[in-house]
Amino acid sequence: SGADVLPHLLAARPAIRVILCSGYDRDERIQALLDNGAHGFVHKPYRIKDLAATVEGAMEAYSQIVT
Repeated sequence: SGADVLPHLLAARPAIRVILCSGYDRDERIQALLDNGAHGFVHKPYRIKDLAATVEGAMEAYSQIVT
């Protein structure tokens, strides 16, 4: 699950930007993952414009760290 994988991704690559995607509603479990390092959430089925906006936000956050 995302909850199992996220800490390993962040440990291996602290600057990684992780976007969560789920068919379940955003709840306290999703919020906990966002609070612990995930950078976005899209609800399935999602629209391309929603996914694009989430990816753009994650990329902007990454570019602020790199530059």
